[in-house]
Amino acid sequence: MTSDHNPPEFRSEIEHGHNDYTAEELLEQSQMNAQALLLGVFDAIHDDQEVLRRVTDGLAATFLRGWDAERDWEPVEILDALLTNFRSLGGDIDRYAPDDASPSAEVVDLPDADLVAQLGVSAIAFRPMLLVCQRLVEQLGSELEWSHDAASGRIRLQVNRPA
Repeated sequence: MTSDHNPPEFRSEIEHGHNDYTAEELLEQSQMNAQALLLGVFDAIHDDQEVLRRVTDGLAATFLRGWDAERDWEPVEILDALLTNFRSLGGDIDRYAPDDASPSAEVVDLPDADLVAQLGVSAIAFRPMLLVCQRLVEQLGSELEWSHDAASGRIRLQVNRPA
């Protein structure tokens, strides 16, 4: 029997301690954590359309504060920023057409298929993040067309000048 004054000694064999991770491993961990957070939040609220609208509108408004919204953004500049953010989440750019009148690109591996399976959520839970992007792009004076093939993890983005 252990008294309150002498708790049992806890020992563990940590194979890879927090201080042993490389910058690349920490980046990958951060990307998976960010994806898991997005998937978890959006999966939890997917049935409540009013909450989903408030969350996506709120995220877009928050992200917009990081932009110089007073300046005239070219569609290719907006697309480039979106691609940078999707890369920071762990996506890869498969196709990029910056010189088109309406620049477009395809992002692959978002969300990460293994993570989706591990979390037991649908990859469709990532789609509200595309709604966040759509609202942000609209606030910057352009239009975003997007599609998401959840089965393949492929996202198509196209930024258009306003009609």
